[in-house]
This record gives sequence, structure tokens and C-alpha cells, in this order.
Amino acid sequence: MAYVGQDEAFATPQGSSVGQGPVIPSPCRPLFDRESLANHLRLSTDTIDRLVKAGRLPCVRIGSQVRFTNDDVEAFIANHRQLGPAA
Repeated sequence: MAYVGQDEAFATPQGSSVGQGPVIPSPCRPLFDRESLANHLRLSTDTIDRLVKAGRLPCVRIGSQVRFTNDDVEAFIANHRQLGPAA
């Protein structure tokens, strides 16, 4: 199948009736690693590991690496918010 245009990522197949215009990639979603999340939350990396192991903090596993989305971190914080006097 032949493509029209120089850049195949933005080209449409020749003879295609779709012609919706260029494909715009979605923005990159930044991810925290263990250390940066621990620093962000002011917790130890051991505490982050325990929360992940207990299933209380969602993570993304990429091979042996563990990463955390900002949405999951914000949801974790919202779920653990308590009203009243500070401890």
C-alpha cells in the first residue's frame, strides 16, 4: 500500500476515503520511580515498597522496574485524606 506524503506517521493510505488529517500523538504521561515518589510523598522507599506489596498503591511494572502514574498517586492521597486534628 502506498502512502501520500513524506512522513508515514502523518500520511494517509493512497485512495483512502478517511482523510481525517494528521495523527496527533497523545501527550506523554510522566511517571514517578520509587525514589522520586518517596521524595514527593516524604516517605522512605521501604514504605513505598510495602504499600505496593500490600496492594494499597497501584503501580505500573515495566520489566523489573516499578513506576507510578500521577493519577494513581493523587488518588492514593485523596483516599488517605483525613479530617480532624493532625497526629
